[in-house]
Amino acid sequence: MSSDEYRPAKEISRIFKLFKDFLQIRYDIFKLEITENLVKILSGFYVFFVLVSLITTSALFFSFAAAYYFGEIFDSLPLGFSLVGLFYLFMILIFVLLKNRIITRPIIKFVSKIFFNKKAD
Repeated sequence: MSSDEYRPAKEISRIFKLFKDFLQIRYDIFKLEITENLVKILSGFYVFFVLVSLITTSALFFSFAAAYYFGEIFDSLPLGFSLVGLFYLFMILIFVLLKNRIITRPIIKFVSKIFFNKKAD
């Protein structure tokens, strides 16, 4: 037998090894893509949390300022705080009525954009 003779078993073994290597590389790429997507989502939530915290703190101080301002205008501190409270009740009502449009849909778009946005290679 010459060394140049065709060996199907050896070729099949080589193809199997290449396929196994290919699957391992695809698995590693998949893990990296999942990690990248999770980091994007977590960083988005972190930025959102920081912004909400800062906005909430600002709103708290502005609410007290507005309540005292309205209290002086109407010469009744309880009325000033009640007006600010009514404003927040109105905001809650708007939020409940529009929650799908202002919360659910943007989150779905954000997450689906991260997971399903194909990058140009």
